[in-house]
Amino acid sequence: MNVKLVKHVIAMVSDKYGKPGSINGDYSLGDVTAYRHFGSNEEIKIFRDWPSTSVYLNLINISNRRRLLYELHKQKEEQTANKAKSQGNAF
Repeated sequence: MNVKLVKHVIAMVSDKYGKPGSINGDYSLGDVTAYRHFGSNEEIKIFRDWPSTSVYLNLINISNRRRLLYELHKQKEEQTANKAKSQGNAF
């Protein structure tokens, strides 16, 4: 229930990796998100989604994440096409 925990985690990560490139939100109320980029391919994201006081830390490989999102998009398009085809055959 510590609303300031996100500020503490951001400070710990900043001590090790440097200050975040951007921090959005209010530590005492609401969503908070901080990003720290490493080169063009790595990113650390620290965030809290309000009203939860849980703090999350994501280590992201940006190029792999883009590939994953692309694959998910392709799968969704295939599922939509297959569903439309199967419903079309019902008539």
